[in-house]
Amino acid sequence: MGSLLLFAVGLALFLLAVLPGRRIRYVVPSGRAAVVVDAEVLASALARRARQAAGVAPEQVMVTVGRKTADIQVRPTSGIPVDAAGVQSAVEDDLRHASVEPLPVVRVRIAPSGVIGQ
Repeated sequence: MGSLLLFAVGLALFLLAVLPGRRIRYVVPSGRAAVVVDAEVLASALARRARQAAGVAPEQVMVTVGRKTADIQVRPTSGIPVDAAGVQSAVEDDLRHASVEPLPVVRVRIAPSGVIGQ
């Protein structure tokens, strides 16, 4: 009984090591080698670019990167409009410039209510 349990645990650990994981990874080619980045790193870079394009504070932008999409949510400062098309264009240009593979589809949503005093 004990050896069967040990075999099952060993098999489970082996399969976890060999089978593809849950982390989403992207390839960014560089001059000397290809760099593999996970979705969190890509989301951070896209959030920085979206924040710059929207002209808002870091806490007003949230980015979620999935296998095929990059969802960007911007909460504008009250009274200052944000151009969703401009943010989307800036983020897509950044992705194309970095040659990210596979290239995720960018979706930008601007919150209907703003943030006061940011």
